[in-house]
Amino acid sequence: MGGGGGVRTHSFSGGSPMGGMGGMGGGGLPPGFPGMMFGGMPMGGMGGGGMPMGVPMGGMGGRGKGSSPKRPAPVEAPSRLDALRPNTPVTIFGLVNAAQHNGDTARVVEFDGGKDRYVVQLDGGETLSLKPANVQQMVSGVILVNIEGDASLNGKSGTLLKYDRDKDRYAVR
Repeated sequence: MGGGGGVRTHSFSGGSPMGGMGGMGGGGLPPGFPGMMFGGMPMGGMGGGGMPMGVPMGGMGGRGKGSSPKRPAPVEAPSRLDALRPNTPVTIFGLVNAAQHNGDTARVVEFDGGKDRYVVQLDGGETLSLKPANVQQMVSGVILVNIEGDASLNGKSGTLLKYDRDKDRYAVR
């Protein structure tokens, strides 16, 4: 099951004087990052500062020198960032063998990366497996600008239904 967006994680290597909560710091930040964020203050975790009368408090300690390494949290494989997310409204167009569905609206169920197809559900409940070239994301709240043929439309909002490649025009309702 695919998806559109997702969280992409990056791991930086290199020493950093910053610790973190439960070992989240240490080698996890790029060199110089703590200096950018904290004005060059070396950090060793979430220090407790000090108690009255100068009694030191440790804090939540990060992975400083001498600490045993923590097992890294499992990282989910990045999903395709170019795929529409489930439940995204789309317009269907360009079908030859099922031309009766051209112009129909549907919602994305999933993107099947193995087949390079979107599984979409029509408003009536039927599902279809379609090439990405046969679906156009519907975008609500678009604002029309620079319409020369009918200037009264400028500033109006609508829903982008599809892009007509032959005419180099968007269909907006």
